[in-house]
Amino acid sequence: MLKRSVFQSQLLFACSATRFYQNFRNNTYRQNYDRYSENSTNFQKSSGYLTESKWFERTKVVINDQSNIVCNQLREHPINIVCRDIKYNTWDKFSEIDDIDSRLSEILMKNGHDGMTQIQKHTFDILNRQLIDILGSAETGSGKTIAYLAPLLNNIMKHYPEEMMNELKQNDEELQYPLLLVLAPTRELVNQITSVAKTLLKLTHLRSVSVIGGVDARSQINDASRGCHALIATPGRLKDLTDRGIFSLKYCNKLVIDEADRMLDMGFEPQIREIINNLPSVSKRHTSMFSATFPKSVMSLASKLMKPNFGEITVGKNSGTNEACIPDSIEQEFILTESDSIFRNCFDFLQNNNKKTIVFCNKKMDVDIFYRFSTKKNITIAKLHGDLTQRQRDYEFDLFKNNRTQILVATSVAARGIDVSDIECVINLGLPVNLDDYIHRVGRCGRMGRPGKSITFVDQFNPSISTLNDVRRMLEKTGKKVPEFMVEMNKNDRSSVDTYGSRTRNSDNHYRFRR
Repeated sequence: MLKRSVFQSQLLFACSATRFYQNFRNNTYRQNYDRYSENSTNFQKSSGYLTESKWFERTKVVINDQSNIVCNQLREHPINIVCRDIKYNTWDKFSEIDDIDSRLSEILMKNGHDGMTQIQKHTFDILNRQLIDILGSAETGSGKTIAYLAPLLNNIMKHYPEEMMNELKQNDEELQYPLLLVLAPTRELVNQITSVAKTLLKLTHLRSVSVIGGVDARSQINDASRGCHALIATPGRLKDLTDRGIFSLKYCNKLVIDEADRMLDMGFEPQIREIINNLPSVSKRHTSMFSATFPKSVMSLASKLMKPNFGEITVGKNSGTNEACIPDSIEQEFILTESDSIFRNCFDFLQNNNKKTIVFCNKKMDVDIFYRFSTKKNITIAKLHGDLTQRQRDYEFDLFKNNRTQILVATSVAARGIDVSDIECVINLGLPVNLDDYIHRVGRCGRMGRPGKSITFVDQFNPSISTLNDVRRMLEKTGKKVPEFMVEMNKNDRSSVDTYGSRTRNSDNHYRFRR
């Protein structure tokens, strides 16, 4: 009898707590509704404005522009703008924008981002007023994340959708209606974008939520229950939680696909299409794609997901759809060596190097082997690859990010998403399987115009000739010095080298020196 009464008391307390939470949550939404109802507008009718800033005619042009990249250094980059009959204005600083929310401007200034990079100055007005769907491309480390988050979050702050607020006002269910959806291919990239979003929203009532696989979904559901205005997610986990009724995308009229080329490489297109079906139609949403490169597959996807008159903005010598680029501030070095000597040469360099460095391997097994032998040589490093749990990956990455170790060894899973501003050096233990992976690996150093260096050890007998030729052509097109061995291999060794590179490598021979 005593147990029964205790149970009843616990049940009564739980019900009361649940009702209190729901009332508190609904009152919070009602306060937000009352607070923003006067300024709310249909999210397809953002008000326009004029300033004294310079107007750009949206025609196909190539111009030289200057922006404050970092440390007040001015660097020239060509800007390619391809659009139709659309005008937009630009500024040199976020604080100069008339229509920017004061809280957002304050956060940007406090974090040293008041000076706008070129991709930021040429996208802010377009995304803030949602003038046109765009493809945005710029050099790695040029501030693409802020380029889309700042204007889209500013739009939410200025124009809170009335339809969604009315829905929330009448809805007691644990269902979230995000206004902005950012899709990214990897957990690391989602975490990095979420970190930027939380910083930008620090002084506001708005909340950003990350949704990724590899972690307990319950913690993500609990986080979302506190409110979700900006949702940053990998496609697989988002589809799962949407199917379970945690999120409704019916009012999500802002979509960003980051690293779109990587998305397609990883086979996410079916999930992307299913997610898109839950969003408002193409005519009722604003869609953006951002990446360092846009191959034909991405252009094909853009033509299906975007309005027909979407525009392209590319910043950098070779950014965009056809050619990839690496910032001039990054020095590229290539060392031809025997396979047995690659690890030894790398260890010799690391023992005499005090720079913050990422070492990239092509296989998860290589990462584990390198990690073990670095420990034997008393070199403290962190490791990162896809077989680690999310908790392990977060722990290892924090070791590197917080300078508890200066060296991180990783596979390409870390190449897209790591955003640590003080990385000075990247080492490739062999060429990756394609040029895009090479570009994004090297782009982890020299962020935001800072100097950086990449060292690539090329296997003399198994150099992945297709990637080697792509790298050689990229160096030629950008006016960089091409190593003599690349030219000679292209001329003489094509028939004697396996085109599939490291796929047929003999691992016993490759690591013979370690015995």
